[in-house]
Amino acid sequence: MDKPWTKSFELRHYDVDDKGALSTTGLCRLLQESAGLHAESLGIAQSQMLAHGLAWFLAKFHVRVEPAASRVLWRDELEVRTWRSGLERLWAIRDFEARASNGELVAVATSFWSLFDLANRKIAAFPPFITDNYPQDSPRALESRMGKLGTPATVDVSRSFAAGFGDIDVNDHVNNVSYVCWALEAVPRELRATSRLTELEILFRAETALGDEIVSETGITASPDGSAELLHRITRRADGREAAQARTRWTKLTGTP
Repeated sequence: MDKPWTKSFELRHYDVDDKGALSTTGLCRLLQESAGLHAESLGIAQSQMLAHGLAWFLAKFHVRVEPAASRVLWRDELEVRTWRSGLERLWAIRDFEARASNGELVAVATSFWSLFDLANRKIAAFPPFITDNYPQDSPRALESRMGKLGTPATVDVSRSFAAGFGDIDVNDHVNNVSYVCWALEAVPRELRATSRLTELEILFRAETALGDEIVSETGITASPDGSAELLHRITRRADGREAAQARTRWTKLTGTP
């Protein structure tokens, strides 16, 4: 079993939404930062893997957001715990738990990572220094499987973007959180006003780079109880290549029409 790595973060302005509460993208950034810091402490961070001609890439991210997220505000502390949960074929699984300073559960998440061979530009098998030290019996924060999420049968919302300098990470391609942002930008304002996001799954399928024109499309399936499931597709306009699929679930807020 892996010993969880824990760190408390003070929420900054860029971590909160228009209500001053922890945003989905802010949460994703803090979880990603925690993964990197834990990996660094283990000697397997992105910068350390470059010496082996390898790089980590995130294949899938799945997060469930609890109601307490709306009560975590600017300058509040968010404690993130993360641990390695096991290896599954070509995927290294890492889980997360986030709590408010009063102990309330804010979110749980799981992620699937793979190694990329920088020389031949292909997915690489895990070397012994990974397999020999990767725990296989750690508890899961959230059950999830690799696999396609589906794409919208009907497009209800479409938005276009250009990948800018602010989207680019140290690997010289668009950072994972930008895809989350692009997916959520194609969520109608009225749905955001009357519902809260309870679950996000995103599958990363292709790289995008500086200057790429991006299309984010959303299909909405509403339920009689006011909840909704959205399917998102993110593509590169130039060649139509699908860069990501996502699925979000939304629950109607109490007291909204």
